[in-house]
Amino acid sequence: DAGAITVLPGSVQRVLTYQVQNDGNDVQDFRLQAQDAPAAAFGLTETFDAINVNVFADGNGNGVYDAAVDNVTYVDELAADAAAVVFVVADIPGTVVMDDVASYDLLAIAATGGGAAALGADAVEDAGADNPAVIQIVFGDGAGTADAVRDGMLSSRDSYLVANANLTLAKSSLTAEDPFNGTTNPKAIPGARVTYTLDLGNTGSGAADNVSIVDAIPANTAFRVGSAASNGTVVFSNDGGVTWTYTPAADANGNDTNVTHLQVNYALLGGGGTTEQTTFDVVIQ
Repeated sequence: DAGAITVLPGSVQRVLTYQVQNDGNDVQDFRLQAQDAPAAAFGLTETFDAINVNVFADGNGNGVYDAAVDNVTYVDELAADAAAVVFVVADIPGTVVMDDVASYDLLAIAATGGGAAALGADAVEDAGADNPAVIQIVFGDGAGTADAVRDGMLSSRDSYLVANANLTLAKSSLTAEDPFNGTTNPKAIPGARVTYTLDLGNTGSGAADNVSIVDAIPANTAFRVGSAASNGTVVFSNDGGVTWTYTPAADANGNDTNVTHLQVNYALLGGGGTTEQTTFDVVIQ
């Protein structure tokens, strides 16, 4: 990663991303190991340890951690001069506070290749005399963040940085049309269509996971079927928000008086001033 990965207290399966490159001249496996770093990367100060720390190779080569796919804990059969993406995946304790830091060194240890879907034995340097009759292993690696020169491995350090989400929510309404004036100076009278707007923002430095907005359909109005627009997932309730499985059905006027609430769900809301907007219409009864 180019910088520390921001996380929230209590977040799970947060990912640090590394690249392992085979600078040798033959196919190799790499045994992977993540270890708690004594100091942080990127000029930060180490303050806590993550939990449930695991290492996985990128199984489908898309560069993104996929829990259902990326479950191999070593790099398999990496060709000479080729590179593979590796993930350190960990959970963040709920007790951490803003600006806390946890760092991990990824160690990639050279291993013998030649057998697919199986980790070879760690490579061993040949300390004997030159022998043209056999393949001899010579380590040429430099020192990493947690290993020495020419030790058959290389390490790199990455960090989690705890940030906070700061959510804001604003609701506004606009009378869009009424039965007598149309869209010209419409009034909030029976039969008028009113548009409600929900503006959700995150001014914090950290992204927020699994954000939900719940809003009640105002009394003496009916939800306009098909009017909800959002980048989030919108679901509906007909029992005061107890359940969220109701599917609105339009009456002869295009409305549904059974809708009592709507909920908007976001899997992830980024930080740094990210905003999302939801709109929906009701008709005054």
